[in-house]
Amino acid sequence: MLRRTITLTDVRRLLALLCVFMAVYSCTVIVITVDKYEKVIKVSSARHESLLKNQTLQKNQTPQSHQNLQNPRHFIRPNRKLQVLLPGNPQANDTSRKYDLTAPKLNLTGPTVNPAPEEVRWVEDLSGERQVCTGANQPFILAVVPSAVHNFKQRHRIRRTWANATLYPYTGIRAIFVLGATTNDTLQELVREEMARHRDIIQNTFIDSYRNLTYKSIAWLSWVNEWCQDTPYIAKVDDDVVVNPFNLYKFLHGKRDYNQDLNIIYGCLRKKTKPHRKGKWMVTEEEYSGNLYPPFVLGPAYIVGRKAVGSLVQGAKYTPHFWLEDVFTTGMVARAVGVKRVQTERLLFTNKRTRRLHQSAAFYVGGGEKKMRSAWRDILKYSECCKALVKEWDKSPLL
Repeated sequence: MLRRTITLTDVRRLLALLCVFMAVYSCTVIVITVDKYEKVIKVSSARHESLLKNQTLQKNQTPQSHQNLQNPRHFIRPNRKLQVLLPGNPQANDTSRKYDLTAPKLNLTGPTVNPAPEEVRWVEDLSGERQVCTGANQPFILAVVPSAVHNFKQRHRIRRTWANATLYPYTGIRAIFVLGATTNDTLQELVREEMARHRDIIQNTFIDSYRNLTYKSIAWLSWVNEWCQDTPYIAKVDDDVVVNPFNLYKFLHGKRDYNQDLNIIYGCLRKKTKPHRKGKWMVTEEEYSGNLYPPFVLGPAYIVGRKAVGSLVQGAKYTPHFWLEDVFTTGMVARAVGVKRVQTERLLFTNKRTRRLHQSAAFYVGGGEKKMRSAWRDILKYSECCKALVKEWDKSPLL
């Protein structure tokens, strides 16, 4: 049997054939990929056209939430079947009520443009609890804690830690929780039981949602303006923030001694923040057309002087509604009515359990439940008055 010797020429021919095969295969893959990509582009274009048509139709309609806002029947009445306002921005598409980026101050004598402050209604407003902000129980600091209806555990933790009544002689802090409405009857019944047990919850009639946080802020500002007229300071604190009440009292007591001006807001001041055009905090050009927000204080925690409360409530009536509550309240409204905002981020805020937490910081922000528990233990451990409470705290862990 003869065997043929493979020559260099044969090797070259095989390599050439292999190159031709690879080239044909690559071209086929490219053609298939381009074809699929063209189909995706066509589908995306069709969806985009449909979205534009829907937006055009919506511009010619009054949003449902705006209709509800103007109709008192859509508010909850105590001891009646719940009727709630749906989430939304009632003036997002109203071009006649845009925030004026150039106006230095509001004209408080003209027609109002935001009906929300006048339409605040309550399921529970603690009107029977006159001792919240009066007489011997007058707090030096009222902590207002916006909380989601279902956040029972967070409220329980706050009552057992920095808002505990046993610390009041050392901190002068009293806390109330601000809730929105819910359409879940079972959940609402649990809230009613919590109200009866603790008497520290006010609940307004706007449905509890992230998009309705501005309504919640307007509601608690209105409540404080009516019921706590002699309380020097109000600390707005989210329910996932740990407060060092000893440092907060020390800071504000010093400010009160040397500065009687209460037309002020302390917090994490942001001066050149651009609107997000996508993501969780996305704001459309129709909602806000500017390139920068007015200077505002971040929402997780800030301190409002008593004089500023009345100014903010009044100014909110003349400021077009905006759903980002910290930008609206401490930015748009505060700027328009001349409330001073002071940067205290490095002094009062921390997200780490370092020495600063018990030396000067008043707010621990950004930790989970375990970290918040440890942070509170550190606060007690290094406090001048309440070190003995650490052992008691260790014996009764959170539920």
